[in-house]
Amino acid sequence: MGLQLQAILLMAPSNSSIDMSRGLVIRCLMVYLGESTDQLLKEYDDPDEDNVSQDLVAARMTIYRAKNNATEDIGIVVQGIKVLTALGTFPRACSLLIGLA
Repeated sequence: MGLQLQAILLMAPSNSSIDMSRGLVIRCLMVYLGESTDQLLKEYDDPDEDNVSQDLVAARMTIYRAKNNATEDIGIVVQGIKVLTALGTFPRACSLLIGLA
């Protein structure tokens, strides 16, 4: 577990923003509690919209991050349906997901 936590913490630059720090702390907490981050978090870099939609339809409850060249969308999918989009930050999406659960 220590190596997993170290890998997550190394993702942060030395002058990271508070939102990035919060996101990393939440990810570390998930690993520490034994939760699978692969099932809860889906990240798509330069995604094809059709592939993302097909992947998210199979998701029961997921926070997704789709990052194109200029835009970034963070949202929540429940039972294959996007229920919240354009949330802005991963910590905000986590707190809203708790309210939906």
